Amino acid sequence: MEDLINELVSAAKNRMQTQAEFSVDLLPEIVDEVIDEFSRDGLIDDDEDVEALKAELISRLKNINENSN
Repeated sequence: MEDLINELVSAAKNRMQTQAEFSVDLLPEIVDEVIDEFSRDGLIDDDEDVEALKAELISRLKNINENSN
């Protein structure tokens, strides 16, 4: 699961950089988009706890944002 979370963090960071902003307000929307994309691509199993993945991803992205300021 750790590898999956790291991949999700990377994808979300790339998406935010593409949008040219790292807004904490956009995190839930971006996280949903990334998780949906990974699910469609078969990278998230049906037995994964998606809500736990979302929470962990948002937490890590917030930490990255705080540490970069």
